[in-house]
Amino acid sequence: MRWIYFCMLILISFPAHAAQSVLGDLSLEEKVGQLFMAYFHGEEVNAEAKHLIHDGDLGGIIYYNKMNALSSPNQIQKMSKGLQELASKNTHPIPLFIAVDQEGGKVMRCRMGFTEFPGNWALAQTKKVGLVKRCYSAMGAELKAVGINMNFAPVVDINNEPSNPVIGSRSFGNDPEQVLELADQAIDGLHEAGVCAVIKHFPGHGDVKIDSHVGLPKLDKVMADLEKVELVPFQALKDKTDAIMTAHILFSDLDDKMCATLSPSVVTSLLRDKMGYKGLVISDSLTMHGVASLVPSIEEAAVQAFEAGCDILLFGGPYLFGGEIKNELYAKDILFVKEYFLEAVRSGRIAEEKVDEAVERILALKQRRGLDFLEDLTSDEILNVVKSPQHIGLSQEIVYTLANQQIIPSEDRLELIAEKIWKNECGGSVDGLTSWNVGEEFASLGIGHFIWYPKTKDKKYKETFPDLLLYLKENGVALPRWLENVKACPWRSRGGFLAAKNSEKMQGLRRLLSDTTALQAQFIAERFQAALPRLVEGMSITQQYHVLTQFKRVVNEDVGLYALIDYVNFKGEGLQESERYQGKGWGLLQVLELMQGGVYQKGAVDEFIEAAKEVLALRVYNAPPERNESKWLVGWYKRLETYSGEAL
Repeated sequence: MRWIYFCMLILISFPAHAAQSVLGDLSLEEKVGQLFMAYFHGEEVNAEAKHLIHDGDLGGIIYYNKMNALSSPNQIQKMSKGLQELASKNTHPIPLFIAVDQEGGKVMRCRMGFTEFPGNWALAQTKKVGLVKRCYSAMGAELKAVGINMNFAPVVDINNEPSNPVIGSRSFGNDPEQVLELADQAIDGLHEAGVCAVIKHFPGHGDVKIDSHVGLPKLDKVMADLEKVELVPFQALKDKTDAIMTAHILFSDLDDKMCATLSPSVVTSLLRDKMGYKGLVISDSLTMHGVASLVPSIEEAAVQAFEAGCDILLFGGPYLFGGEIKNELYAKDILFVKEYFLEAVRSGRIAEEKVDEAVERILALKQRRGLDFLEDLTSDEILNVVKSPQHIGLSQEIVYTLANQQIIPSEDRLELIAEKIWKNECGGSVDGLTSWNVGEEFASLGIGHFIWYPKTKDKKYKETFPDLLLYLKENGVALPRWLENVKACPWRSRGGFLAAKNSEKMQGLRRLLSDTTALQAQFIAERFQAALPRLVEGMSITQQYHVLTQFKRVVNEDVGLYALIDYVNFKGEGLQESERYQGKGWGLLQVLELMQGGVYQKGAVDEFIEAAKEVLALRVYNAPPERNESKWLVGWYKRLETYSGEAL
């Protein structure tokens, strides 16, 4: 009978009528259970899960790494199947929402054994049409394969506060229209995979400096400003998304006492009445400090969130206050909250009609998205989807797109970069264009002190001057005849090089180099551009996205391109063994790896300078004592400080 009952639920043509039909058969306890979504402790179905689903009639479960391991696709699928089997044995069997935060980037609960995709900021940076939809479709397909039917994504917050500690790379950007366009694709992708999409965090978490997990952010904006920025994606996507998640933020123009999750002015008056939203509203976790600081207990938070207009009450993660874990929640705690809620209904504080309206929305969505009790899948069937070659290829396509984007400086900017590099390497003098430093086994030529080895010397560092000569020829420069076919530096030692300082060959070489400074700068820029794909080759996806993100942060600042180009020319890419002492490198790669700033955090170039200083100090520490490299450190630091100068 239970299976027949649920088949009726999913086969009736009109969701509202089907939901109403089921609703009429449910007891008050069952209806209130549908409003609750919580976690349990365990890597497989256990007594606690059974307590929540059989005794609590819970309508949804959320997964976390700490509580549920999420150690492999097979483990998750088995757990999901077991949970749905429990739900199928209830008096009125209704499939569970099984939810997770799978945004890509730093917020990916399902990571072990799954394809790693970037966060929204990196996706937006690709500027590639349709890529967001494909990415979210792949993420959704992998979730669906392991029994997860609801994704708390995409984030549609407009990140217009650079120091925001909790959104950052989770946002598509600081332009409302761009966020709207890309979030629209993300929802399409999840729907294509058959997974519920939940946009968050209403009415906007992007313009604050406090993380609502550990504090109560406050946003002092008038409604007119919210309508131009924060509310844009919510308004446009309200009829497309499956649900909207609220934010634990105080919006003083709407409610100066309660955060959005607990505010009828925000959830009911604004979202439902003014904006016309008719779908499901899910609270952000009621265990977070942003809520806990405003109410005396979690059970009171649940009642007030529902009174404000939330349909699903989320209990995700331990109870936090001031960033500290006060206590973990177990099944007995969730059922205590449920009993408190039931008493609020029985006493008349909450109207049962309001409960019915919320449950009807929940049941309608479960039917519309075709939730079921899951079939057993073999490992091979799961792996045909999860981390499939197609999905890995898509992730690599994103990396390739980011790494190969052309950065083309204007001619004026290139000339300024050339001038600064010339000054750094040669003191800005023509004589400095032909040098051979003490202790080196090669000539240093041109504005970038390009390396040229004599035939008899081992090439410890990457030789670049022959490549420059070829580049000049390809760009129509007539080389002195003696340079046309020469294979190696004709001066075999520093002494011979200095003795030839005023020779006809050397004077001709200096004329060539002083006449082509702009082309040399262009050569450096193109060499730098080609370095980025090599930097991330062979890394894990996580490492690749980190390096690319830090690179984008630096290059997006006014003086950033000069800093990156000069450092590659100055200390190399950091890929060769010759650019390492005791296994520790000092090139661009090592500097970017050391940086940790958020994508919107200002001061990327300043952070680059400090990271470079640390990397170079480590080089000196690891260098062979006989090289006495500490004598150069002050000069290196002075060069790095030129990166913090005026914009180029």
